[in-house]
Amino acid sequence: MGRTLRKLCSNLLVQIAIALIMGVVCGLSLPEWGVRCALTFNSLFSQFLVFFIPLLIIGLVTPGIADLGSDAGRMLLITLLLSYFFTILAGLGSFGLSIEILPTFLGASSSTISIGAAKSLSPYFTIEMPAFMNVMSALVFSLILGMGTAYTHARTLQFAINEFKVIVEKVIFHIIVPLLPLYIFGLFVSITRGGQVSYILKSFAGVTALIIVFSLLLLVIQYGLAGMIAKRNPFTLFKEILPALATAFGTQSSAATIPVTLECVRKMKVHEDVADFV
Repeated sequence: MGRTLRKLCSNLLVQIAIALIMGVVCGLSLPEWGVRCALTFNSLFSQFLVFFIPLLIIGLVTPGIADLGSDAGRMLLITLLLSYFFTILAGLGSFGLSIEILPTFLGASSSTISIGAAKSLSPYFTIEMPAFMNVMSALVFSLILGMGTAYTHARTLQFAINEFKVIVEKVIFHIIVPLLPLYIFGLFVSITRGGQVSYILKSFAGVTALIIVFSLLLLVIQYGLAGMIAKRNPFTLFKEILPALATAFGTQSSAATIPVTLECVRKMKVHEDVADFV
C-alpha cells in the first residue's frame, strides 16, 4: 500500500493535479505573506525558464541533429512540414470555432462582468534573468551547428555538444520538472486570490470546455496517425503525454511545457536523438 502510494505521488500528472487543487484552496485561505512567498517563487522560476529555454534548445537540438548524421537534412524537412501543417490546421480550426461557435458561448452580457476588486499582491523581490539570445536565434544557431557537425564529422565538437546535452538534461530532470508542480501551485494561488478562477468559471466555462474538446480532437488525430505509422497503440502513447497537456493547460506557458513534453516522449520509447531533435 505504501509503495503504491509513493509511486502514485511520484507521478507527474498526479503532482500537477494536486498542485492545481491545492493552489485554488490555498489561494482562498493563505495569509498575505504566504501568497507573496508563492508569487516570489513563481517570479524567480519563470525568469529562470526564460533564461534556460535557449540553452535547452541548443543543448538538445544540436546533438539531436549531429547524431542523426546524413539523415539530419531529411529529418529537418519532414519535421518542419509536419509542424507547419498541423499549426495551420489548428489555426484554421480555431478560427472556424471562433466565428461559428464561440458567439453562442459569449453573450453580450459577458463583456460587462468584471473581476472582483481583489487586493493586488506582488512578490517580495524579483531577479531579472534575461536570456542571452532569443528562441529563434537559438534554434537557427542549433540547426547550423548541428548540421555542420554532422556533415563535417567534427568529432571534438560533437563530444563537447554531447557533454553540454548531459548538463541540460540534468537541469531539466533534476530542477525544472520537480519544481513545476510548485510553479503551478503558485500560479493558481495567484489567480484564485485575484478572483480570476470564479470569473473564468462563471464567464468562460463553456469556452474552456470547447478549447479542451478541440485540443483533444486534434491530438486524437495526430496520435492516431502516429500510432498507425509506428504500429503502436495510440491510446498508450496518448496516456504518456497527459502530464505535458496538464502542464500546458495549467501554466499556458510553452517554456514550462517543453521539458515536461521531452520527459513524456522519452517514456514512449522514442529514439533519444529523434526526441531531442523534434
